[in-house]
Amino acid sequence: MEIQFKDITANVTRLHQRYTYEGLIEGVPFDKMNARILKDIPKEAEKLTHNKNYYLIEPEQTPIELGRPYPFGKPMSLPEIVCIVGLTCYQTSNPDVGGISRLTLIIFQSSFAPPFDNDVLDRIKHIRWFAYAKDITWEDF
Repeated sequence: MEIQFKDITANVTRLHQRYTYEGLIEGVPFDKMNARILKDIPKEAEKLTHNKNYYLIEPEQTPIELGRPYPFGKPMSLPEIVCIVGLTCYQTSNPDVGGISRLTLIIFQSSFAPPFDNDVLDRIKHIRWFAYAKDITWEDF
């Protein structure tokens, strides 16, 4: 499977998915919980893909109407599924240096992939791969 960025096409080499609120047993998601999830997901992504370089597609948060005040914060939900995508491109940012480049993409969407949501793929087409990816030269192997 391939994903098209602004300047390159990358190959999906890893795909990890889970429910966004997998551990939520009681109550509803709220703004501060979502902020914590967005802050912590890059650490989880690094462990799963062994890559510190990541790009988070900022997810849309949807208000949840309860009809009453909620004591923990403003009820808001993120999309149901978080996808951590390990990507590899078989070139480096310097065309004179042989090797590969890697990037982890963090996506929130409404269902498990594939496919990835079209609006997410459209947003990815505007991302400059080499601004975020890590080069690994053949000498680094």
